[in-house]
Parts: sequence; C-alpha cells; structure tokens
Amino acid sequence: MKKILYIVALTMLFSCESYLDVPREALDITNQDVWGKFLSAKTYTTKLYPDMIAFSNQHAVGIGTGDAKRAGFPNIASNQLRIYGDINWELVNFNETSFSQTFCNMGSAYISNRGNDFKSYWRVVWIPIRRANVILENVKYITDAPSQKEIDELRGQAFFGRAFAYSYILDLWGGMPYITSVLNFESDMNLPRLSYHETVLRIANDCDSAAALLPARWGVGDNKDVGRFTSVAAKALKSRVLLYDASPLSNTTNDNTRWEKAAVASWEALDLALQNSYSLLPFSKYPNIFHSDLDNTEFIYVQNELQKIGTTNERLSGQYFPPSVTNDIGGAGVYVTQNMVDCFEAVEKNGATITKALPSNEALVEGFYNTQDPYKNRDPRFYVDIIYHGKSTQPIINGGTLNPIKIDVTNRQFFDMTGPDIKQNFEAYTNQTSYYIGKFWDGASNWNKYNGDGYAKPCAIIRLAELYLNYAEAANEAYKGASGKPVGAGMTALEAVNTVRTRANMPGIDSRYTSDYIKLRERILNERTVEFCFEANHPFVDGRRWKLIETDKYRNTYKMVITKQTGAEYPTGYKFDVQFYEQRYYEPRIYFFPIPKYDVDKFPNFTQNPGY
Repeated sequence: MKKILYIVALTMLFSCESYLDVPREALDITNQDVWGKFLSAKTYTTKLYPDMIAFSNQHAVGIGTGDAKRAGFPNIASNQLRIYGDINWELVNFNETSFSQTFCNMGSAYISNRGNDFKSYWRVVWIPIRRANVILENVKYITDAPSQKEIDELRGQAFFGRAFAYSYILDLWGGMPYITSVLNFESDMNLPRLSYHETVLRIANDCDSAAALLPARWGVGDNKDVGRFTSVAAKALKSRVLLYDASPLSNTTNDNTRWEKAAVASWEALDLALQNSYSLLPFSKYPNIFHSDLDNTEFIYVQNELQKIGTTNERLSGQYFPPSVTNDIGGAGVYVTQNMVDCFEAVEKNGATITKALPSNEALVEGFYNTQDPYKNRDPRFYVDIIYHGKSTQPIINGGTLNPIKIDVTNRQFFDMTGPDIKQNFEAYTNQTSYYIGKFWDGASNWNKYNGDGYAKPCAIIRLAELYLNYAEAANEAYKGASGKPVGAGMTALEAVNTVRTRANMPGIDSRYTSDYIKLRERILNERTVEFCFEANHPFVDGRRWKLIETDKYRNTYKMVITKQTGAEYPTGYKFDVQFYEQRYYEPRIYFFPIPKYDVDKFPNFTQNPGY
C-alpha cells in the first residue's frame, strides 16, 4: 500500500537524536490509516464548500480592502457598471504586471488567511481541484462507510467541485490543463493548456459523473442541507458550460452541433429540476432571491454571502450599495450605466395588467414611453434592481422595521421619509451616471454602515431562471427559431424565455421579434441581461462569449443628467437628458485575464493568454 512520507525539518541547533530515535513503523503511515474512517473522509470533503466560497461569488464583495478599482469583480468589466471615481478599470487591471501584483499577491496574508485574501485569485481557485483529486483517489480506502451510497456521494461532490472550479477558471482565463490526479514533487508539471472547447468537454464529463452519484435534493423539511452540490446543480453546470462553448468566442466556425448539445443538456437540466420541485418564485417574492432565506425553490446552487469573509467592509454591502447607505463617502463601490437601464423594456398597461412591452426607443414611437418621465411604466424588475431618481422604498426585510427612504439624485441625498434627512450628501463624483444597484439593498436608510442589515444574503450562483434562459438561447440557435426544441423536449425556445418573463408579470416577447431567430436572439440575450444583472459572472461572461465587446454599442457607455425644470413637457419637474459618458477600453486580449507571469515562466508548455 502506498505510504505517506512525512519529512521532519530540523530547526534547532542542539542535538535531536533522542527525538528522532523512534521506531520506523511509527513513521510509516498509510493511506488506509488516514482514509479508513468515513467520518474523516466526509469532513475532508465538506471543506470543498468553503473552498468554493473563497472565489466563486467575488462579484458580491469585490476584491481588495476598501479599493473601488476592484469592487464588483469581474462584472465591473462589463458595460453594466462603472467604479466610483475616474479610474478606467480595464486600463488599470487588464495588463500582465498589474494583474499579477493586484490579484495574485502571494504575501503572508495568503499563507495565514487565504479565505480572506482576495488578491490570491489565481492560486485559490486551484485548491478545490486538488482537494477533489485527493478525495477521488482515496475514498477506496474507506472501510466503515454506512453504505456504498455514502461513498458515492463523496465522489459525486468531488466531481462537481472539480468541474465547478474549472468552470470559473474557464470564465476568467480560458482553457487549462485538466488535472485529474494528485500532483506531487515527482509529477510532470510542464503541462500544455487545453483549448476552451477541450476544457469544456472535460467539465461536462465531470458533471455527468457527479449527476450520476448525487441526489437531486439532500433531505426534506428540517433535514434539508441547503447549498450542497446536487445532481440538478451538476446538470445545470453542464448546461452552462456547453452553452458558453457553443457561443461565438469558442465556436468560431458556428458548429451547430454544439448548439444542439447545449439545447439537449439544458433541457435535461431544466426537466430534472422541475421533476424535483424546483420552481420560480412568484414575483411578489422576487426580492427574496437576493435578500432572505437561503432555502427557496429557485436556488440550484447558492452560497451564504456572510460566510464569505471575516471583515464586514468587504461584503456585498460594502461594494454594491450606494455610498450614502454604507456611509462610505468616496470609498468602494459601483454605479450603473444608462446602457443597463435601457435594457429594461417600457410597458403599456390596461389597469394593473401589462399588455405590451418593447424597448424604450420603439415604445416611444408607439406612444407609451416618455423620455421626460423615463421611470414610469417599465419592466417591474427595474424597480427592484435599480436605484433611480425619485425612487421611494419600503424595507422588504426584517418585518418593515427599518426606515423607508426616497432618493433625490439632483441633490445627491437619500431622504429618511420618517423624519429629517439623516443621511449625508454623497459627493458629486460618486454619482456620474445617476444610478446605483438596488437589487441587493433592502431599501432602508437607518443602516449600520458596513455591518449592514445583519442577515445572511444569499449569493445565487445557479438558479432556475438560468436553466430556462440557457435552454431558450440554445434551442433558438440550434433549431433556428422560436418553435425550436430538441426531440422529446416539452418546451420551445419561446415558451422557455416567456416563462421567465411571465414570472416578472411581463407579457411574452412581442411577435415582431419572434419570426426571425436572430431578432429573437437579441431579445433572449436582453432577457439574460435584465434577469441576471449584477449576478454571479453573467454580465462579464455574456458580453465576451458573444464578442460584444468589439461593438461600439457595448463599448460606448451613457449616463442620465437630471436637472430641475418646469413646464408642461416636464411632468416630474425635472429634465432628463441621456448623454455620452465614456468609451470603455476593450480589445481582444480582454476576453481572458492574464496568467501570473511567475507561473508562465516556470513551465514552457503553459502558455500566456494572447496580448499579455
């Protein structure tokens, strides 16, 4: 049996003969000794979960203590968001030297507390891959497991953990060597990188292995174990990576079989989820996805944001909230572009029922959108997701005990509606677009700075809405139209995307877009932008996999300038003027991040990403 050799380093100057004079068998510890006990193996496997939290919801907390340049990473590199201040994020961070220094700091903080050191991105993401390989190589030594099922579940969690870590690497750095064994000092480290496509196929294989070994749910009632890897999560992850692989950035020849495989995988994931009682929450509970119980029917893979780190000022509340709410004037944070706001369709109503929905420029032509009352009659998700001028809020958490507020962008203030203004003005430079993120904020003003509201915010890494939209996109592309679906599927592409819209009290996609699959593609991608704005890595990845960053529509960003104005044409008492803000710094090398130079230099076959 393979032995584990422990090397004892001599650090004392005095003689250690008596210490080293021990029986040889005391130093011969076998894998059987270490892995023979099921409880020990299970404890080791459980550590996969904090391993994942260490890197996978960085969008929620940013990266780097109190530094706005890295808030909301990596979605700040999309055209939805902009950091506070004048620093162009891409110019600062998308270069080899800056990336290595900023995101891959290997100082003492990494050694002492890697979970709280977000500068160690590159190294941290490899940790669960090694842990998964250790599990898969050693569970065969377990002798006291209650049954083979329990051993299989350990293996299933390892397969999913490895697949998920690689999917995150794929998002940020592209194809990599797919390591499936435990590397040691004798292993060949000079491994060539796989292509994006080759890496996806290996991730998909791991997802299949995980799905075959894991339950669709872990228990019921009080025995639920929320946040654990499941067969549904494995199928969902396979759906995601195959969809990405079918997209233009990887699928350069537009091989339709990739779209077909993505459509089949997405339907399998969606069907499995629905069979196991996953469901979209009603819109009245839509905010709960971002604020309350980790255990709801929409979460397929969810993490607890409060478990992420020990320092409160690095939480979602310190990065994605307005400065007057966090009381961090001029500190970390982001604001929202007009580009993102324009993705929310304008709606026409009959009473309280929305009867038609169109992009605002087309709604303007049809007479149910007013540029001087731009926040009236929009997609209901707009009022949840965006903080805009004139918005009034009622707290949605904690039984409504926190104070409601109203936002006045022109005066750069948040007014406490229960009494005199208790919030300070926020400085002009923190309000360059007139919008902030509302999706993760409970709507209250009497807020305890970075400590926030004191409850656990869920970070939805995969939720059911994604499966509907993955399927809609893949089926539309594979079968070239709204009625497209794989053999045996119970839903068309159009039915899938409209299911997500219906949950938001929106009508189906207007018929003018459904007769042509390219027009429908645009609306499906817009639906993804609206439904997943600021979540997980969706904004970052979707812009790149469709190569949108090469287009002026994506590169050019806009803001809303609001001034007080009287007159019949200004029904709110304010003038709203959309103006050019800036052109984001995008070029092909930004499709993937640079790999730290110290690792590229070590291994000749391990090549750097293009452009660095």
